[in-house]
Amino acid sequence: MKAGKVILWVSAIVMAICICSTGTVYAESVFLKDGSIVEGDIVKETDKAMEVKLSDGRKVTIKRQEIIRTLVNTGYKTKMYIMKANRDVVPVYIVEEDNESYTCRIELQSADEFRIKKADVLFVSKVPPQDFIDEEVQKKAAELGIKKQYTREQNLKWRAPFMRFGYSTIGSYADQDIADAYTESPAKTVLIDIFPWRFRNDSGNGFDAMVRARAVENVHDEIQPGDPRTKTLSKLYQITIYESFNTKLNIVQICGGVRYAYNMFYGILIQPYVYGLM
Repeated sequence: MKAGKVILWVSAIVMAICICSTGTVYAESVFLKDGSIVEGDIVKETDKAMEVKLSDGRKVTIKRQEIIRTLVNTGYKTKMYIMKANRDVVPVYIVEEDNESYTCRIELQSADEFRIKKADVLFVSKVPPQDFIDEEVQKKAAELGIKKQYTREQNLKWRAPFMRFGYSTIGSYADQDIADAYTESPAKTVLIDIFPWRFRNDSGNGFDAMVRARAVENVHDEIQPGDPRTKTLSKLYQITIYESFNTKLNIVQICGGVRYAYNMFYGILIQPYVYGLM
């Protein structure tokens, strides 16, 4: 019985040795001295060489003297950010680590490596430390109700352009003679305002570039010579009128300039503005 157990154990040990000698060992990445990294399954190892099966099924033999290290994990592929005690931030790929230092590469496929002592490191992060710090500061400021202070330039925000259309039959003329002559004939006014560039600060106040196209039409169908407006119209058009007549007044403008808008809020938003056009 004891002899049978001995034979069984010996057989198990021999089988384990055979499996270790010929079976697959998963060492996903083999680092070479020229900087390249071979990824695959190590299927055979000797003192002089290593045979690796690639993902496409091919097998390659690599001399031991060409190998720097083998890694099972793939964490080295992630770019890390090391903040040193002197506040320098170094973006690196950490290809090896021991109790005292990190072995790093700036370019993953480069053979150039260097070490950073852990005693000189404040922390290691997957995100740029400044972004991490800014995010934590913003969270803390939000908790305390502190608003970040921006410069005037930072406060300015570009807003989408827009266009508006207007139509009216109400209005008056600055020229008193025209106003008197066309009082009984409503002026038809059409205008289009275009704001191609708009800038606002954090409060919603700011300047707009503005273009306006405006057309006004005023028509008298028929006026008799004895009508009180005839004298005014004769003066306006510098003619002598002896018989009934029709008149038409057209004004067309295209102009551009700037507009300043100011926001006020009293339960509802009120936005008065001033503009200058030429």
